[in-house]
Amino acid sequence: MDSLTILAPAFNEEKNIIPFVEHFYQKLHDNWNILIIDDGSSDGTREVLNDMEKNYPKLKVISHELNKGIGKAFETGFMNIKTDYVVTIDADLSHNFLVVEELYRNRKKADVVIASMNHERSEFSNASKIRVLIARVGNFIISKLIGVKVHEVAGGPRIYKSNKITNLNINNPGFESQVEIIKKLSNSECTFDQCALYLDKRLYGKSKMNYFKTIIGVLKVISTK
Repeated sequence: MDSLTILAPAFNEEKNIIPFVEHFYQKLHDNWNILIIDDGSSDGTREVLNDMEKNYPKLKVISHELNKGIGKAFETGFMNIKTDYVVTIDADLSHNFLVVEELYRNRKKADVVIASMNHERSEFSNASKIRVLIARVGNFIISKLIGVKVHEVAGGPRIYKSNKITNLNINNPGFESQVEIIKKLSNSECTFDQCALYLDKRLYGKSKMNYFKTIIGVLKVISTK
């Protein structure tokens, strides 16, 4: 059975991080683990994670001293992957274990498999309607501009073959880094496919995404050769 790391960047997720770890940890297979990158949190996220790491052998925590952005959190995570595959997912429980199972089942379809709203079995009726609208329109346009066949390139849970991403340098620190990753892997002739997405509302707090900054960042990524 292929080994798997569930990689979750976390920034100021003190209220979400305990239920997140508990939800995913109890469902881990023998050769699966969780890696959380605390990206310079200023609340109690780091302290909570450090305490949990002592009691959860399959949980590893790496902390940035300063907030570097989700892109650099992914980069740090990728550099520390030692399993066959890695799933990237939000640490706010807007996605539950069903999507990890779905991604893992479909891992052999391509080098990168993305959980997509466009898949016929996707379920996101409980998610923010504004988030869904922005995501669907934005992802469709971006996928056409960078020339990949999947329509969920600016976010969403993904499963990667680890050997495709462990040495990936990520230049953009924000949420636009998700597009940068896909663009770079596409340029490296990686293959892509998609599977069902299960999306809910985040458990506590608000999204850290600044839509204006993300749009500007995505345009920069697309225009960079």
